[in-house]
Amino acid sequence: MKIQDFCDMDKFEQIMKNWASSTGLATVAVGADGKYISDCYNFTEFCIDLTRGSAEGKKRCEQCDREGHGVYPCHAGLVDFGIPITLEDGTVLGSIIGGQIYQGPEKGKCEDKGADRRFGKSAGRCDQHVRKSQLRQQEKRESGR
Repeated sequence: MKIQDFCDMDKFEQIMKNWASSTGLATVAVGADGKYISDCYNFTEFCIDLTRGSAEGKKRCEQCDREGHGVYPCHAGLVDFGIPITLEDGTVLGSIIGGQIYQGPEKGKCEDKGADRRFGKSAGRCDQHVRKSQLRQQEKRESGR
C-alpha cells in the first residue's frame, strides 16, 4: 500500500510546504521504497550543489533518506531527522525527512575533509557551502524562525 492510494497528495504537498516554510528546515517525504513523494523544500546549497550535485553524493544522500530514522548525522556531517509515516497496524508507508543542520565545532569548516574531492568539486567548495548554511541558520534564529 502507498500513501498515494488514499491521501490527497495536493493537500499533503501543501502541508509539507507550509511546515517547511514555518520551520525553515529542509524537508521532503519519501515512500517506503525510498523514492521521493513530495517536492524538496528549503534544501541547502551545500546539499543541492555539493553533495546531490554529484553521482556519489546523490547516492549517499538517497541512502540516508531511505534509511534515516530519528535524529541522525547524514553522510556529509549534517544533522537530519526521519519520522515514519505509519498506519495503525504498523505498516510503514514512508517517512518525512528533514534537517540539514550544520553543528560542527568549527565555524565555516566542513568536517568531511574529503568531500570536495569525493564529490568532484574544486578545493574549498565544501567550506563555502558550510559558511552559507551557518549564516542561513543564524538568520533564522535571529528572526524567530
